[in-house]
Amino acid sequence: MSSLCQPTARSVQVLCERRGGRVVADSYLTPRAIADQLRLAKTDAVLAWIARGELAAVNISAGTGRPTWRISPEALEEFLARRRAVPAVLRPARRRKAVGVVKFF
Repeated sequence: MSSLCQPTARSVQVLCERRGGRVVADSYLTPRAIADQLRLAKTDAVLAWIARGELAAVNISAGTGRPTWRISPEALEEFLARRRAVPAVLRPARRRKAVGVVKFF
């Protein structure tokens, strides 16, 4: 049986699960927490990543109305690893054509 615990911070929720009479908590991030961490002004980009399937998320809402998304820290790390910049391959510079040179071959 899962239940939602009190938030530990403004944007981080803790999802609790009862196992054998004790509560086990795993921290999940909200889209707002991820936007804050990545220094985004709005959560629109995070929600778009979720909608496109680029960022794995769990909908914890009751199924009616607006979805309530939670993202595991592991899913965020995988997402960021896929989007890391790869150094560009340097190509040799192209030689410029000599202006005013006449070839007689």
